[in-house]
Amino acid sequence: MRATIQFIQPDRKLAILTKLLGIIQGIGSLRPHILAHGVLLDKLNKNDVEILKKALTNLGYSSYIATDSTIRLLIANGELRTLFGLVMPIGRRQNAFAEIFWERGFTIENLPPDQAEDLRKRLETIATVITAPDIPQPSIHTVCGQVSQPDGTPISTVGFTVRAFDALAPTNLVPRGNTVALQTNGNYRIDFAWQSDGRKGPNLLVHVFDPQGNIVAEGRKTSAAIQEFLDITVHHFEPETYALTITIKNHATDASLPRIQVDAVFQINGQQLIRSGTTDAEGMTLIPVDESFFGTGHTVEVLFRVYQDDQALDTDTFIENLLPGNQSVEILVTVPKAGGELRIVRGAVRQTDGFPLPDVIVQAFDRDMRTETLLGQAVADTQGFYEIAYTTGQLRRPEKARADLVIRAFEPAGKGGEIAVSGIIFNVSPQQTIDIEVELEKFRGPSEYERYLAELQPLVESVPIHELTKEDLHFLGGKTGISPKQLNYLRLDAQWSFQHMLLPAVPYALFRQGLPTDLHCLLAEKPLRLQEALKASLVQNIVPAAITPQIDQVIEQLLSLDDSLGFELGLEAEARQGAVSGG
Repeated sequence: MRATIQFIQPDRKLAILTKLLGIIQGIGSLRPHILAHGVLLDKLNKNDVEILKKALTNLGYSSYIATDSTIRLLIANGELRTLFGLVMPIGRRQNAFAEIFWERGFTIENLPPDQAEDLRKRLETIATVITAPDIPQPSIHTVCGQVSQPDGTPISTVGFTVRAFDALAPTNLVPRGNTVALQTNGNYRIDFAWQSDGRKGPNLLVHVFDPQGNIVAEGRKTSAAIQEFLDITVHHFEPETYALTITIKNHATDASLPRIQVDAVFQINGQQLIRSGTTDAEGMTLIPVDESFFGTGHTVEVLFRVYQDDQALDTDTFIENLLPGNQSVEILVTVPKAGGELRIVRGAVRQTDGFPLPDVIVQAFDRDMRTETLLGQAVADTQGFYEIAYTTGQLRRPEKARADLVIRAFEPAGKGGEIAVSGIIFNVSPQQTIDIEVELEKFRGPSEYERYLAELQPLVESVPIHELTKEDLHFLGGKTGISPKQLNYLRLDAQWSFQHMLLPAVPYALFRQGLPTDLHCLLAEKPLRLQEALKASLVQNIVPAAITPQIDQVIEQLLSLDDSLGFELGLEAEARQGAVSGG
């Protein structure tokens, strides 16, 4: 049987979704059935299908199969909440997909008759459920595999894509499923719908495209099974190589610098690749750039790190958008004067409330009456500490034995300008400490919530925060210095976000203002108290500022949980009563 569900007056969407989730979890094998087969949006016209596909793409959701009149949503990552996440009424999630979902509903197919009837009865207070015999639907096929070079090395370059076709004839190729990006390990997977026309299976043809859209390899399987594994070899994998010619010059004298080590750091679609070289007698070096760097829809940014005898040289040269082809770039660096005694300036960069600011760029200058000479720079560590080494040979006036230091702090690279500056410290000592204080209104920096999660990420590895045990929290507290209470808040925040689809960081914001960590007790608080607590955590930079425009929606979402919890308790009471009656 099929059950088509259309919601009745869906004005309190979050409460309805939470109730729906509880009902699905309470009906036998319904939840695993949905995880395996997804849900169907049908009776669509071609325009509807295109609108839905575009909306899903904008939401970053690719687990679906489209036909001319249907969209079958597959459940990404095996978690039902990922489907509900598409239609949650949180600001940025208002979209065409949500509008069609709430207006027309969806269908669950291939249900046993008693399960379909049970679902209809349980949903009658929030939705109209029409049950009917199943309509024959195309079967869901899958093709997956790995794309490799002739020596077996997986193709891992950015920008390669894969597309599946049903080869009805040499010149009649019917696309099946969506175009997918090749993963960094060379793997791919394509799900597609296919309905038999007398053949045992589709004549599967899989094309591999390079970043420029050229077909570079293909794989075939006649009468393909419902699940096929098809590895493909790219025999002529020889992308063109361009040359990035780098010239290193002294910023002060414009002289070319030989024997300088250069790291070119390529930022490619969220990935980082480093290639290095050493300048020749003319101050030049060539860095190879593969054609495959330049995929469709992303830019290639290049940052440079320059060293002389293992000492970093200051430069602010970078390429914002590298283009295909041979190119040249001139990098100007600040070279310390020969000789002189080593000096060090160190300190901490903190906000006025005492929170450290990591990743801030700190520069030290020697101040004369009308000029400043850059002595060096550093990036503040996770605790906001910095250290800059320089020599007296770098001072502009040779007769000076001690620097007159000014320390300037800047937002992390690419994010903005100066955020703080120290006063002039005259005649500094060989090892000088200068702390910098940044006003909150100038640069908030990452919130406490973001900093803690960033610090935990490399330690927890693949373990989700919501699955951490007490022993895990004890270990993490000892390793990071984060208090056990706040680590527990982070775990509860992840659990509530996972179980109740709350916006992450909202529970943490409430806990940090002393509100209860028991959900029932928290929901007994007045809405105004919840709102004040959220605002306080935002003002104190405890949670990300991105929550600010969503406070009203967050409060509504919290209040809707009260109805949902009451509904769940009612279900539990009915179940207990039934067990007693049955006994």
